[in-house]
Amino acid sequence: MDKQLKDLKRAYKKQNGTIFSNNDRENVYRKLVSVQTKPQNNFSRYVPKALSYIAYGVMLVLILGIVNQQLDIFPQDSPLVGEGTPKIEKPPVTNEKPNKEKEEQYPEFELYKGKPLNIAVVGESPEIKEKQVSFSEFSFEKLMLMGNDLDSYDAVFIMQENLSQAAESKYADVYLNSTIPFFFISAINHIPFTVKDTEYNESWDWTPGNSYAVGVLKSTEDDSLKNWGFGLYNDELTEENIKEMYSRIFKQVEKESITNAEEDIGIGAPVKDSNSVQTNIEPSAELKALYNEYASKKNDQLLAGLSPLDVFKLYFYAKQLEDSETTFALYIKGEMFGTPSEDEYFGDPEFYGAIFNENDKKLYAGLQQVKEFKINYLNDNEAIISWNDQEGSLPAFRLFKDPKKDVWKVSWLAMQ
Repeated sequence: MDKQLKDLKRAYKKQNGTIFSNNDRENVYRKLVSVQTKPQNNFSRYVPKALSYIAYGVMLVLILGIVNQQLDIFPQDSPLVGEGTPKIEKPPVTNEKPNKEKEEQYPEFELYKGKPLNIAVVGESPEIKEKQVSFSEFSFEKLMLMGNDLDSYDAVFIMQENLSQAAESKYADVYLNSTIPFFFISAINHIPFTVKDTEYNESWDWTPGNSYAVGVLKSTEDDSLKNWGFGLYNDELTEENIKEMYSRIFKQVEKESITNAEEDIGIGAPVKDSNSVQTNIEPSAELKALYNEYASKKNDQLLAGLSPLDVFKLYFYAKQLEDSETTFALYIKGEMFGTPSEDEYFGDPEFYGAIFNENDKKLYAGLQQVKEFKINYLNDNEAIISWNDQEGSLPAFRLFKDPKKDVWKVSWLAMQ
């Protein structure tokens, strides 16, 4: 066996020709030593930490995703910084009406739509929305001197700056015996005005929770004192709420002007004398001739001897001709009657009625169908023309006699 191994070894060396000398051994040894002493980069020790960080990051992303899905912490439509214009979402569709509170803080208040009113004011006239309500301003002293002439007005307003004077005891009987209502603006009660031994002070001024205006009027039935209080919407002192309060006062004024006599003939006051005339609105030839002269000269003495019905016809004849200058000339003048000045009338013709409009045409067309007019004399210096119109109502037209010229003239806001 040993011999065979030796023969094989000799044959292998002979075929390969490789001789591993001592020098070869030394060279191999030196290389092995140099490899063992050279520093090596061992990345294997970092692998476990890297895998741990990756695992922790994946877990964190998963947790945040679940939380965001539940709580919507990071909305998907919210842009990142620098991505441009944010996406604007459309509001959800609902059946609710838009909230107009920011645009309009007040409800749609109902205006007074009744007959024209002429109101005497002590102080500065209030601002209102109604065009058919006019004011005439007076000093307190002048108003107290008017006496029975106050009956030509529908009411009296005493404004806040005059309340202290209005509460003086000497004026209490004026309010208690008046045939038209008195209203005290910015006062919570009528007591300091109607009770003689009660003085007026700031405690009677308006405060939230109280009336902003009070009114009084002697009852024609039992001599008792009727009184009213008018508060402000939501107890808020605003310009809009004050105007709304005046609208309610106007309604009460109109209501108090309606008496049994008005329900009978449609004029709103006791009648001293009356007579009916079968005629139409068209002036006679003589009255037309007089109109032409009056339109040319504007001399009120030409009206002397004419009846209220004659002046009534001249007025509507001028309106039908759209003769605004003669129409204005036929109005009674004077501070107590509330007629605007010539500059006001022609300066704002649409507001004051200097322009013949569709309502005038409709009224005149209706008057052309009337065959009988009634003249109602309330006193020696005041008259009402009334008639039955096609709608079954009883319109009324007021005239006054000019005490200086002794002629009948048309009242400002004559239609009742």
